[in-house]
Amino acid sequence: YAVKQLGWDCTALDPDSRTIEHIAEFIGVKTIQGDFMRVNNPVRYDIITFNRVLEHVDDPVLMLKRSKDFLADNGIVYIEVPDGEEASKAGFEREEFTYDHPHVFSLTSLSILAIKAKLKILKLQRGIDPSGKFSLWAFAGN
Repeated sequence: YAVKQLGWDCTALDPDSRTIEHIAEFIGVKTIQGDFMRVNNPVRYDIITFNRVLEHVDDPVLMLKRSKDFLADNGIVYIEVPDGEEASKAGFEREEFTYDHPHVFSLTSLSILAIKAKLKILKLQRGIDPSGKFSLWAFAGN
């Protein structure tokens, strides 16, 4: 929403039809309903965001590699994932460790993930997001 307000041409991709309908109606950006790993889209993007996505997928390395198929020259991949290392200090009952998160990350493991996907980390930091979750944020490029 924020980058749309800045005049960016945005496209949202999600496998869930209700999410796509909500995005189209309330945010007003182009939408694609589908599986990121299977979608056939010839468009190249300046930025691709994985905001709280990679902890849910079977193979985050493969997903990041796939993102390169859609990344423009000098494009950026934004990654936001739970910080398992910091969250573990607060207790394993936290939301960062729920059953639908087959992966949790640390600064080191997120760096290794990017290397395996043949991406270069441009910026990597940790913190607490507005909802109180321990988070890692990264910008990566080719």
